[in-house]
Amino acid sequence: IAEKSRLPTSLDEIAQDLDGGRVPDDPWSHPYQFRVLDPARRLYEIISYGADGEAGGEGENEDLSNKDLGKSTRDGNR
Repeated sequence: IAEKSRLPTSLDEIAQDLDGGRVPDDPWSHPYQFRVLDPARRLYEIISYGADGEAGGEGENEDLSNKDLGKSTRDGNR
């Protein structure tokens, strides 16, 4: 993927470059979600929907995203 001039369109495409040929599940055994936000700016998002596997939620059910990296939360757990 790194030598390609475009973003991947799915996690399956990324998995081709990983050992085992698949993206591992999130810590709650749910598949990660992948979205291209802005192809021109090469922006993407990888999301874990938390323990319940559903969008939204609080506590252990809170969604986690690469967009949240480096941000602090109310409770300071990230």
